Amino acid sequence: MALGDHANLPSQAEPTVVELTSAPAMLVDFVSYLSDVMAAFGPGPRPEPAAGDGAIDERVFGLLVHRRYSYLGRTKAAHYRRSVLPSIQNDVAHGRPIRFFFDIGPGYHASPEPGAAGLSFDVGLAELLMLRQVVMFDAAVRAYHPPGVGFSLVVDNLCGLFTNGIPLVSTHAYVRKLRALIDELDVGGFVDLLVESECFTETEYDAAYAAVAPQPPRDDLSHDDLENVARFLGRVCSPAEAAERVERYRCAGTATEALLARVIRGVRLTQRATDATLAFRSFPGGAQRMQVGEIVLERADGAPPRPTLLTSRNRTAYDLTRISMPGMLPPSVWQVGIARRRERADVDRG
Repeated sequence: MALGDHANLPSQAEPTVVELTSAPAMLVDFVSYLSDVMAAFGPGPRPEPAAGDGAIDERVFGLLVHRRYSYLGRTKAAHYRRSVLPSIQNDVAHGRPIRFFFDIGPGYHASPEPGAAGLSFDVGLAELLMLRQVVMFDAAVRAYHPPGVGFSLVVDNLCGLFTNGIPLVSTHAYVRKLRALIDELDVGGFVDLLVESECFTETEYDAAYAAVAPQPPRDDLSHDDLENVARFLGRVCSPAEAAERVERYRCAGTATEALLARVIRGVRLTQRATDATLAFRSFPGGAQRMQVGEIVLERADGAPPRPTLLTSRNRTAYDLTRISMPGMLPPSVWQVGIARRRERADVDRG
């Protein structure tokens, strides 16, 4: 099947997957981009951002807050120095890999079109780019600390079960696929998964959840609040249901933090900074949580391809096709989305 002119691709709820055995001229830049992504997992030197001078712990902190890995900037990131440095110092003093724990969501991707498109339990470009970030970070740390890093990817799937009723059998399927991708990329020596349901029983979680003092459901939810609940449910819901689930999120978030504190011994990272956790980008230039939608490649106004997050807020603004690249990408990443922003009139026609 020929891909045809990407500029004229129609909008589709389920875009056609096109297998590329050779790259049409219009897709050469995308193939080149993905080739560069895969090169990070191969042998040889990798680009390393400068981390400055000083002790190892300061250099590693400098890497953490470099713009490749954090959107905060050095001034805002300085708030986390006191909580992050002791853990780094302890690992360095013992000559072992520096331990990081990175939250990547509940074990699925939210729907980009609630009610029209379901939840996704597949791995894809988002996970590939996220693992490249970890590989690049490890390579940079090894320049100062040869043992490198140990990165545990945290999947809070019990939180997904208790808040949105997402079956564990579904999130376990995501976990299996992500572990397969880690094996295919040969990064299992320093990357692993910390899965909530593998550490705690549902009974333990239920007890931690019940220990959180309940509050009345909010009656001031914004449109964005409603949309966020719907995308993680995969369907449209009423304001009353959304308010009840937002309260569940609050209780489950507290329960998850209490349980994870028992097993996490290292630097805690999240995709969006919190009062207690430093932000780590899941892909260069990203400042969003990859689980809220689908990461695709976009080329705007002749610029080089770049990752873009499609969510329920912007999905209708793009035409989307999918390509598969057997032999170049790992088997677990069986397709990659290519997006083109629609003209304003096309968006208005919907």
